[in-house]
Amino acid sequence: MTLFMAMQNSGRTDDAALVLIPDRFNWWAFLFAPVWVLFRGLWRVFALLAAISISLVLLSSFLILPLAALYGVGALWLGFEASNLLARNLHRRGWKRAGELIASNLEEAEALYLLRAHSSPSVSARLKA
Repeated sequence: MTLFMAMQNSGRTDDAALVLIPDRFNWWAFLFAPVWVLFRGLWRVFALLAAISISLVLLSSFLILPLAALYGVGALWLGFEASNLLARNLHRRGWKRAGELIASNLEEAEALYLLRAHSSPSVSARLKA
């Protein structure tokens, strides 16, 4: 089971007004960190990664650990924090956190969110329990 963060854009009413972000390790962010950050539009994180990478290359003669190990540590951190970075980026753009859901996959989480959003208060109370 995975915890999903539901983010909702109050300015839109179509299907793109809801984003469900799984709170788990992101292998794509770990394996392809700079490309993943650029693809997701996390420009500040990319600037931070670039600044850290450039400074590590410049300081490489003074470092004990090899650059690949330091890059691996940064990529590992990004893999674990990817969902939080995406949620913060959406929040910065005006999206609101609509809650959390526990589901097996994305389709189940979406169905559960829609059921919760369009059901009576008694059904919502039973779903939360």
